[in-house]
Amino acid sequence: MLKKPNVIFLASATILLLMGFLIHDPFSLLERKYEDADRFFELENIDQLKSIKVMQGKDIDKKFTKENDIWVLSFHKGEEAFRYNADKKALDDRLKKLFQIRKFNEVTSDSARYEEYKVSDNDMSLEMETEGGKKYVVYIGKSAETHNTTMVRLVPEKEVYSVKGALRDEWRSEADAYRDKKAFNINVNDIQQVIFTGKNRYRLEKNEKGVWHVNWGAIVSDAKSDRIKAILDGLRKLEGSSFYDGTPGKLESKIAVMLANDQEVEVEIFNIKDNELVFRSTENPYWMKIPRYQIDPILVPYEEIKLEGKKETP
Repeated sequence: MLKKPNVIFLASATILLLMGFLIHDPFSLLERKYEDADRFFELENIDQLKSIKVMQGKDIDKKFTKENDIWVLSFHKGEEAFRYNADKKALDDRLKKLFQIRKFNEVTSDSARYEEYKVSDNDMSLEMETEGGKKYVVYIGKSAETHNTTMVRLVPEKEVYSVKGALRDEWRSEADAYRDKKAFNINVNDIQQVIFTGKNRYRLEKNEKGVWHVNWGAIVSDAKSDRIKAILDGLRKLEGSSFYDGTPGKLESKIAVMLANDQEVEVEIFNIKDNELVFRSTENPYWMKIPRYQIDPILVPYEEIKLEGKKETP
């Protein structure tokens, strides 16, 4: 039989262990209950949204507007206005997390404590509107210090909830974090020719049967299918890591891509460091950084593309 001091010790240790678990991950123990709680928003399809304003009090920090199914980001720096295509994936990822939050853990309904939780009228909020004219205003408050939660309040409700996710950090990022960094949006199947100039000089061309050849001057050779696939896939995924405000160095390559609809898109690639490049394209004309290892599968020497053993046609 356990002595009374031992029982007290074990009980205390158990309580401390449970408290530590709940502090560091308050939702995991009650995961099923959290997911079963009422949704914060009645809207289930984020594709119905047409505009999002990130507000700081009554001031617009940045705005996203959907135009012809493309999200456009606009903001001001001083008196100067800026407008860019937004990164759809980055925006969708944030919206999905936002619209998955639940009314599980109510913190307060006392308006006198709104400032404490940074959900007052002077704090950060999102103003969203759907295609049908439905509007949502939600205050994104302070983040908890010890775990991944955020205080939120939905207008006109009074309750403040602690919900999953570092929402405040995600929505107050600098504008560049939301800008589209892709070179272009193309369908690989629409590509008919790829012309390289600069460091490498040759042309890739697809015939009416869908077979790719490589043209080097007057010499035409069959092309290695795995290399072609890597080049086309690299072009489709070509995306910068960040924007670059400096002066580009030496031209590394210029690539012209001819599409089936007689459209042509181009990308210029310049060197700024041994292992770092910058590029811009006709669809996204802003210099963006990209590491060399992401470009190397695209800038393949002619000798590595032509299929050995196949007859070359002069």
